[in-house]
Amino acid sequence: PQAYFRKAIPSDIFLNLIVVSEYGNLLVLRRSKSVASARGLWCVGAYETMEQYHESTAHGDPDFHALAQRCLEEELAIQQIEQDADNRIIQRYKSIFISSISLSMSHGGLLVTGIVRLENITEGEVIQRISKKAHSKYEHDDVRWIPFNHREVKKFVENETGLYDNFVKSTNEKWISYAKWSLYECARVYDYDNVLMSW
Repeated sequence: PQAYFRKAIPSDIFLNLIVVSEYGNLLVLRRSKSVASARGLWCVGAYETMEQYHESTAHGDPDFHALAQRCLEEELAIQQIEQDADNRIIQRYKSIFISSISLSMSHGGLLVTGIVRLENITEGEVIQRISKKAHSKYEHDDVRWIPFNHREVKKFVENETGLYDNFVKSTNEKWISYAKWSLYECARVYDYDNVLMSW
């Protein structure tokens, strides 16, 4: 880790954007068989990559919030400000909160965790957008909303059987390695940064 931080970042940066509905449920997505990595694993929220060498030319100057916005647009087909069929302006979320920046030993790069709470869009509509309109819709073959529960997050982090273990067992699949960190971060932000999240 020390050598990693003593020079310019020598790797891609991975963003995990945790998505919470108006009802307080978490969006989980299962990686499809057509992706190169983590096939068949469930993820808490969506992922986007800031590429080390090409980000500045392809997507403008590197910026974590811009990366998170791109994640919402490409993975969920959601923009912050949209127009409905009657040309009314609708805000789909207030802000994106970057909650942590950590070094992932498994990927050898930085993992940025962000959290966004959606508004003025139903859970069903989000699932429909992901499966029908999203640019990266082929990356996931199942999308669901699951309850967010502090007690169950604690069980999951401490390797006790509960809501989140039972969920993947019911699908005969497993969580991606970052799932515990994602749920922990969501619980931490909910507890300590309530004002920032406007919850």
